[in-house]
Amino acid sequence: MSHQNLPSDCWQHIMKWCPLNDVLSLARVNRSCRDALRSAPTDMWAKWCVQELFQLPPNHTTLAAVNINQNWKEGLRTHRNLLSKLHQLPSPGCQYQKYLRYLQGVPADAPRIRSTLVLLSTLPESMDLLYDIDGAHGPEMGEFGRSWVFLMFFPPDNSSDFNEIDRDLEVTYNTAFQNVLSRFDVQRYLRLFSYIVKDNCEQRLRQMMAEYRQISMRDIFQLLHSPLKRGEEVTMMVYSTARLTGALSQLLLLANGDYEKLLTWAHL
Repeated sequence: MSHQNLPSDCWQHIMKWCPLNDVLSLARVNRSCRDALRSAPTDMWAKWCVQELFQLPPNHTTLAAVNINQNWKEGLRTHRNLLSKLHQLPSPGCQYQKYLRYLQGVPADAPRIRSTLVLLSTLPESMDLLYDIDGAHGPEMGEFGRSWVFLMFFPPDNSSDFNEIDRDLEVTYNTAFQNVLSRFDVQRYLRLFSYIVKDNCEQRLRQMMAEYRQISMRDIFQLLHSPLKRGEEVTMMVYSTARLTGALSQLLLLANGDYEKLLTWAHL
């Protein structure tokens, strides 16, 4: 049987093991592959979308925690459109702003910036979903918070060892990835991405990366243990007293679409 006439289920079995760009290239020249792609199941589009957004190696298929019931196909299409807009923005780096010096000369669509967008979109609705106020040793980050911090310092990519463990965080790459992936929402991510590239305004991107840098440049221990004492109410006002947690509160506002509450940096 010619590969031009393979049945759809055979093509879909083949596509399951291929990166999306390879499938798209083949579909351009092979009609039966193109037909199979049109009817590809949701879980296949979920795998392709997660691999591209999280910039995972093609052989990484551990997606057990993903919420399949999302419009992954349309989400991936929109993501690529937004990515082209991100590419047009100037580098967010700045020699005069200490939280942006590390990005001097780095393209706006660089892998580290794309990873930041994805990770920020998974932040919860409030601080008290990151911290366990009644922890055994006082207020400290819970399981999701530790996983989120892990991926902030060690984003998944082609060099990641998903069996490696961080002793401070007591979590492996794979556990952290699955915990964060379980909270990933395509529409939430696209909302954040759309805001950042809106009107081709680089200030939004620069502020996001500056706030993020205030967190990522500090010691993990500072982030794991909140400045609150047991019994205190978890509010944005309380957290804004510390620079690190103030930056985190700004990122929470970004992740949740509360843009009118953001404190804009006038000098960015």
